[in-house]
Amino acid sequence: MDIFSKVFIYSFLREAGNPMNTYIVSLLSRNGKKAVESLNSNLNSKDLFSKMPSTMSFDVKFDADDGYIFVLSDEKVPLSFFYLKEERFYDLNTVNILNLDRMNFMLSFVKGIGILRRGDPLKYISSEINPLIGSSLFNDPSILEIRQFSDKEMQWQTWKGDLVSITLELPDAKVISVRGREIESKIEELELYPNNNNKIAEIRIHNADFNRYITIRRNGKMRIALWPGEIKMEDLNEKTLFSRFSKRMINLYEYVQQAVGEEL
Repeated sequence: MDIFSKVFIYSFLREAGNPMNTYIVSLLSRNGKKAVESLNSNLNSKDLFSKMPSTMSFDVKFDADDGYIFVLSDEKVPLSFFYLKEERFYDLNTVNILNLDRMNFMLSFVKGIGILRRGDPLKYISSEINPLIGSSLFNDPSILEIRQFSDKEMQWQTWKGDLVSITLELPDAKVISVRGREIESKIEELELYPNNNNKIAEIRIHNADFNRYITIRRNGKMRIALWPGEIKMEDLNEKTLFSRFSKRMINLYEYVQQAVGEEL
């Protein structure tokens, strides 16, 4: 077995024990939002989210030191299985993070078996979570929209990582994926990229700062094995756990921000 195979197997086993989680990037419109000063640690989440469906609960947490707001949601989703005589309720959790000083985009983390009934996390955030947060925090249900990545933002150099695999959309509506050693020279040799006719649909990189593999998709989704624990509201009410969790999420948020260049 060569060294490349050993590294691949090691990384696979490492990620198998540290599950990949999905993150969604939403762009926050500057039109019609409330003043930043209205979002502060004195807010009561029950008042903010008083019009939520009875199956959903929300909580708001603030990181006063760095100016971040975390909007946590928990939805009870009924699921039926052929071997059970009754429906069972499962938790569908999200963590949504915004920066109070910049207020330019939101990063959302979805977890829960209930997503099986709602499509993928992208659809769930776009159709349900974004309108609810928009209505509650900014009086505008359409203020948050999924942010697709541009051609420049789909460059692996932008994300400060070594390219591991790449998926390209070809002009005839076909796609091709390339992975393995010396991938950059391989796609150039095959005249797949750079090529003005082909668009990057997905890249998978290894980022040394996080020591993680990260998958970035053009449609606004990211996957990274960053948080192996639970994200339920009752778990994150524990101060030490939330502090550890918030630091990781803030690091990821700022990493995304430098990649997409969202600045006021």
